[in-house]
Amino acid sequence: MSIRERIVNNKISVIVLTYNPSKQKLIATLKSIIRQEDVDIQVIISDDGSKENYFEEAEEFLERNGVTDYRFLNCKKPRHCKKCNTSCERIKW
Repeated sequence: MSIRERIVNNKISVIVLTYNPSKQKLIATLKSIIRQEDVDIQVIISDDGSKENYFEEAEEFLERNGVTDYRFLNCKKPRHCKKCNTSCERIKW
C-alpha cells in the first residue's frame, strides 16, 4: 500500500509557528499546505508576539481557498505561551 493510499480520508492538523513573518512567506507556506490532496486539513497559526501577525490576510487567503477549519493563536507575552500550548493540546485531531 502506498503512502497516498494510507492517508486517504485522514485528518491532519498543521501548526504554523511564526515570529515576524513576511506576508509573502506566510502565504507561500499556506499555499503549500492547502495543495495537499486527499486529506482533511486543519490549519493552526500561532504567532509569538510579532509586531504584525497577518492573521487577517491569512484568514482571507484560507477562506478564499475553501479552508474552513483554521484557528489563530496569538502569544504576545511569555505567560500567554502556556495558554497557547494548552490550546494546541486541545486540537480536535
